[in-house]
Amino acid sequence: METEGQKEMYKRVRAHVDRIGPHIGGPTCDYTDGVHFPDGVTNVCAVRRFAENGRDYGYDTIYVLWLKHNGELGCREVTNTKPTKGYVSIVTIKISGADVELCLSDESVWKVPLKSLPDLVKI
Repeated sequence: METEGQKEMYKRVRAHVDRIGPHIGGPTCDYTDGVHFPDGVTNVCAVRRFAENGRDYGYDTIYVLWLKHNGELGCREVTNTKPTKGYVSIVTIKISGADVELCLSDESVWKVPLKSLPDLVKI
């Protein structure tokens, strides 16, 4: 169940990634898919941006986003499938020690140190 904080962050994250993410085929082909939050956290999340040309080329980009002290969003690309033209989605996200840990559908695990997210509002 989403909290009110997660609902507000969800809207902001989608709008931000729609604006900065890759655009190949226009609004019918490019989209930002589900925002994922670690349990009990409202200021850090991960999202997938899907971009394709509508015919024979597309790729996914995974981002971690966080809320900064000034109220703005920080955003970092974690990985993309541009070289392989494959697809990947977020399976789980959690805070593991001092890292944001993402498990993806291609069975990869990505760890993003919390200290590498500039001006992060304390979790």
